[in-house]
Amino acid sequence: MALDVVHGGKRLGVAETGKGVDIIAYGERLRHLYVPAGDDATLAILAVGERGGLKVLGAVPTAPDARCVAADDRGNAYVCDPAKGRLLVIADRFPPDGG
Repeated sequence: MALDVVHGGKRLGVAETGKGVDIIAYGERLRHLYVPAGDDATLAILAVGERGGLKVLGAVPTAPDARCVAADDRGNAYVCDPAKGRLLVIADRFPPDGG
């Protein structure tokens, strides 16, 4: 859920993701939100519109219990894989989108 904290927490957008979400990331250049779901072992990629609307662009497989992500300005998301002690690099192939 996207909220407008400047205007009393008004709801701007809602989107469904997997279960077990903890740490999310935002890629400013693409205007994409990265939402890892550790219980489902997926990373949802959402477009964030100019007014805060959210649109699910897709989901990619990650790893069980992968609950954290970071993003860079080149369209990559970095998801932790705690069980195997590695970092998964996921190239965001979705175009910039208004959500």
